[in-house]
Amino acid sequence: MEETLTVLRLGIEGALLRTLRSTNPIENLNGAVAHYCRNVRRWRDGQMLLRWVGSALIEAGRGFRRIRGYRDSTKLCVALERQGSAHIIASERKVA
Repeated sequence: MEETLTVLRLGIEGALLRTLRSTNPIENLNGAVAHYCRNVRRWRDGQMLLRWVGSALIEAGRGFRRIRGYRDSTKLCVALERQGSAHIIASERKVA
């Protein structure tokens, strides 16, 4: 449950928040991978799976548009660094 509220805790606003709190980008990517790999009838090994999924991700990436709110990505990076620092400090306190 803690991970589901991370975007809200980061203090991101506007279009970037609306984009990141939606599952649409993930569902779009999963659908693109499934579409690309649908003709494979026999997966030989894990390496074959990784190659096909990697190829599917490259193909899907070509069709992605710009993320709404991308101009706020620097704010997102700062918020993630701040969150990561707070998590590391809390972990160090538990160890000490």
